[in-house]
Amino acid sequence: MTNDRLVQYHSEKFNSQINSDVSMLNDQDKDVVSRSINKEWTNPKFKLKWFVGNAQITPYAKFRQWLLEIKSKEESIENMEYEIAKHNVEIERFKRIEEESHDELDKKMAGIEKWNSERLFYTSRRRLQDWYLERQQLIDLINEFMESEEGTVPDGSGRTWWDIIDTEEEDIWEKEYWTNRLGKQAATDMIFYGRINSGNMDAILQLPPEQQAETLSLAVNFSTKLQSYQNTLENKAQEAMKIGINTDDKELLSPKEMAEQIASQPDRQTAQKELGNDKKQGDLLDEVYDI
Repeated sequence: MTNDRLVQYHSEKFNSQINSDVSMLNDQDKDVVSRSINKEWTNPKFKLKWFVGNAQITPYAKFRQWLLEIKSKEESIENMEYEIAKHNVEIERFKRIEEESHDELDKKMAGIEKWNSERLFYTSRRRLQDWYLERQQLIDLINEFMESEEGTVPDGSGRTWWDIIDTEEEDIWEKEYWTNRLGKQAATDMIFYGRINSGNMDAILQLPPEQQAETLSLAVNFSTKLQSYQNTLENKAQEAMKIGINTDDKELLSPKEMAEQIASQPDRQTAQKELGNDKKQGDLLDEVYDI
């Protein structure tokens, strides 16, 4: 989908000329400047997916964040379309002054203002085209999300997240988001500092009592599993180094792949011991990063 959008973008792309003084540049240098100003400078879809949406942890929060991003981008597009329309009028106005004024200074100033309005017009057109692409990529992310398993509300009703937007039920999933968000933040504190920092602890203590307990339990569980997974990777790397084998990152299993591998083994208790996990048989390592 991303490639298709980029092909569409470049087929309809608006390119502008360099407006600055380039008399001191050779043709190769001019080409570098031209390519730089006409390149698309949108947020990459990868970034929008993993560091904007996925950073929200829960499916509901991802969906809500992408909607918020679209709303923000749409407002920016509306403002830019207004600016472009205004620049068009200003170009015509300054052109008329330049042609009809009897004062030479007014003519010169009108010429300068016309040039500046043209510059802003082309700059705004380029930026607007980038924003159209970014808006479309966000829409694509929403559509892809809704077609995935995460697009369905996990209550067995078969509803999608569209069905709960602007209802009181949103509060239920907002609560789940904060349990997971603060639980993850507290867990990373415990891994790197050995304790939960004051900011995260203060936020947790603002929750209802039962949610505080759930969040702290989640933090301990998550930090223990993640630390165990890190230790497993370190041990594998150290063993490989001892016998002179280069460790291929591709051979290091993700937490999900590791859990699937354990589940597929007939002797689960043996598999647990191989991972340095003393838990009882049947108590498998869950997917570490899926709180």
